[in-house]
Amino acid sequence: MKVERRYFFTSRHYPAGKYNELHPCRIVRYRWIERGWYLNSFYRISRISGIKLGIVSFGLVSGYRKYRVPYLAFHWKNKFYLPVFFVTRNLLWLECEYSKSNWKSSVKLAISRLKRNGQWKKIPRK
Repeated sequence: MKVERRYFFTSRHYPAGKYNELHPCRIVRYRWIERGWYLNSFYRISRISGIKLGIVSFGLVSGYRKYRVPYLAFHWKNKFYLPVFFVTRNLLWLECEYSKSNWKSSVKLAISRLKRNGQWKKIPRK
C-alpha cells in the first residue's frame, strides 16, 4: 500500500542555535520504503530515501554535505528524534514534532521566516 503525505514539522535543536525550525516536507511510503524531501535546518532542501520499520527510520539524506549522509530517526506518537552529531559537529540531537496546521499555511509561514531571517534573496527583474 502506497501512502503519500505532505507533512509539516517543527524542530528543537540541542544545543540551541540559529537554525530553521519550520520544515515543510513530502514523504512517500510504499510498504516499508520511504522517499521524499524537506526543508532542513540550514534552509536547504534535503532528499531522503530509506526504510521505516516500526518506530525506527534509517537511510541516506542529502543537503548537508556534498555527499549523502546516513540518518536515523526514532518515532514516538506525533514526534521523532534524531541523533545528528554525524551530520554536523555543532548539533547533537533534534526533537521534531508534526504540526496540526495545514501544509499550505505552513509553507507560507516558512517562507515568511526565511524572509525575516535574511535567508531569502529576492532577484530583481530586468
